[in-house]
Amino acid sequence: MSELLKRILDANKKVQEAACSAFATLEEEACVQMVPYLKQILETLVHAFRKYQAKNLLILYDAIGTLADSVGTHLNRPDYIQLLMPPLIDRWNALRNDDKDLFPLLECLSSIATALQTGFFPYCEPVFVRCIVLVQQTLEANGTDSQLDKDFMIVALDLLSGLAEGLGSNIDSLVERSNLLSLLERCAQDPMAEVRQSSFALLGDLTKACFHHVRKHLNFFLPLLTQNLNPHHVS
Repeated sequence: MSELLKRILDANKKVQEAACSAFATLEEEACVQMVPYLKQILETLVHAFRKYQAKNLLILYDAIGTLADSVGTHLNRPDYIQLLMPPLIDRWNALRNDDKDLFPLLECLSSIATALQTGFFPYCEPVFVRCIVLVQQTLEANGTDSQLDKDFMIVALDLLSGLAEGLGSNIDSLVERSNLLSLLERCAQDPMAEVRQSSFALLGDLTKACFHHVRKHLNFFLPLLTQNLNPHHVS
């Protein structure tokens, strides 16, 4: 473990890439067996943020997201959160909404939000609001059906699902002050199956987290869900 972590911080970019990829594979196999080493792992991965450049940053996001998936709520400790979140939020703030490097960061944050649960609460509002903006911008790009544009919407919907799953009822006030359910009505009718799939996943997480907001839209969603059970109209 220690030797692999050292190689993640190697000066050679190819060694960094190989070590980080190998570590992500180890995380998937070891799962909660990684818990005793979390402090050392997080210190290494956070240090890598200061060393890595564009290509290897993508692999680093994957390693961090995989770690969150593997250890789950064991990551929800104030000292771990204080180590992990500042560099991620700095990167989040530095990227424009149309920067494709936002994709892997959104996916990474989705895993982290699910793992941290209420530990993610101090960071949830700006993340929630930006996801809403990404979805709305894509919907308002009239007639633009490019995969790239839709990908922004899909990863934003998936991160919103991560927030709803992780925060549970704590997401209630954010949903109440937003137009999320109205946007979700439009997303759930999108011709692209991947968009509908992410929309219905989010709808399910919102139903568990704050059903009283979803209840008002049931007359719209139930027929649409039934329609999508048809194998010729599958998500």
